[in-house]
Amino acid sequence: MFEIDRKDLDAFVAQLKITERRRPAQKQGDPTKNGWNVWPQDAKTFVPGDDAYGRFKKTWNTAPIPEEMLSCQSPAGDWLHVEVWGLPEKKVLLKIFTDWN
Repeated sequence: MFEIDRKDLDAFVAQLKITERRRPAQKQGDPTKNGWNVWPQDAKTFVPGDDAYGRFKKTWNTAPIPEEMLSCQSPAGDWLHVEVWGLPEKKVLLKIFTDWN
């Protein structure tokens, strides 16, 4: 999980091979929480809720707003999951997870 300037988001997303785009199922949530959290439960990808994938450090002061999740092809794994959370300071929070067997 990391922050980038909103103006850099399009260039970042342009690098991805997106297979599905989904809007959040909930209007509010916590990006440090894994599992389905605010995203549709029938989405192709997710961040597992296991504790091993947690312990994110909060770097923001306001409540992030879930905007979009992207299911993508992964060059290193079976799939790539990307969550976009809006921050008011012209920044976005990106949460990324890849799965492989």
